[in-house]
Amino acid sequence: MIRLKRILAPIDFSELGEPALRYATEFATRFDAELHLLSVVQSPMLLSPDPTLLTGTATELGEQWVEATRRQLDQLSLVVEPPHVARVVREGAPVVEIVEAGFQAAVGPNVV
Repeated sequence: MIRLKRILAPIDFSELGEPALRYATEFATRFDAELHLLSVVQSPMLLSPDPTLLTGTATELGEQWVEATRRQLDQLSLVVEPPHVARVVREGAPVVEIVEAGFQAAVGPNVV
């Protein structure tokens, strides 16, 4: 039998992401696994055609986006609340941050 210990669920708050969140929550509950909810805020530096124009404000803007995303993630209500939930917000390129988070979760989550 499979034993899942950690499940990484990237969250983008989209309608398309809702079924994935339900599956991750169900798996975490069923296997008594840690559920790691991860939301990645795209860095303002990555969005600008000329990042040198954003130097002072990019940091402040990024911090504001991270804080707003953190509040949104904290308010996210799960249909079933697994026993162990970690809510994490990172800033950067989503694909890079998601893969890195997977490797940093000890040996790595069992489901990505």
